[in-house]
Amino acid sequence: MTASSVRYFLTVSPHPWSVWLICAAVVAIGGWTVYLDPAGVESPLASLLLVQMFAAATGFCGPASRGRYDPLLVSGRPWSRIVLAHWVASCLPGWLAWLLVGIVELAVDPGKLPLAFQPRGMTALVLVSAFTWSLTVRLSRFTGGVVWCGALFLSVGLRESFIWVAEAVTKARAPHDIADFIRSVVVHAAVPFALLERRPPGFEGALVAVLLALVAAALGVAILYLARRDFPLVEEP
Repeated sequence: MTASSVRYFLTVSPHPWSVWLICAAVVAIGGWTVYLDPAGVESPLASLLLVQMFAAATGFCGPASRGRYDPLLVSGRPWSRIVLAHWVASCLPGWLAWLLVGIVELAVDPGKLPLAFQPRGMTALVLVSAFTWSLTVRLSRFTGGVVWCGALFLSVGLRESFIWVAEAVTKARAPHDIADFIRSVVVHAAVPFALLERRPPGFEGALVAVLLALVAAALGVAILYLARRDFPLVEEP
């Protein structure tokens, strides 16, 4: 992955201005919230996770089939570098916004490591970035965010699912056995907002390690899928 590849993707498939505007608004409002109440940083960070579910869901196959990525696809560069460059370009607005909120939090309370820069906070951001991007590689822009948010709202609407998630988040603070830990992994992977709770989950190091392994797996599957796929040219709509 090179900076030139990232710049290329940002040029030929730029993010809609609305994505940048929403990220800027969250940073502005969230920064002011953190300034007034440093303990309330979970709110702007959770908002950024929600925004990232859509911002990073850019889609790869559609633009590639229209020839927009041809200069990179025929450049002889390894597929892994090309795909990871696309991932970075897709995630950039959310990552920059997250960085700015973390800097504000650090400035307000310099004696404490900002939640945005703690392992669980950064894991939540990377997890959302990887999952929603991987889900959307062959779909149209924003589809991954729509599917993920729809699944979350559906689970909240189903009483049994809501109770299961609530119990899992509660037990994640102090898992008693491997079953509790596995359920904690599933819930935090599906609902990464839970990683931003004030009280960190039990076995935080192990949980973060497993979630990062899932991130690597999601990116790896996407790379293998795109590397084996042909991109016949289609006309622009």
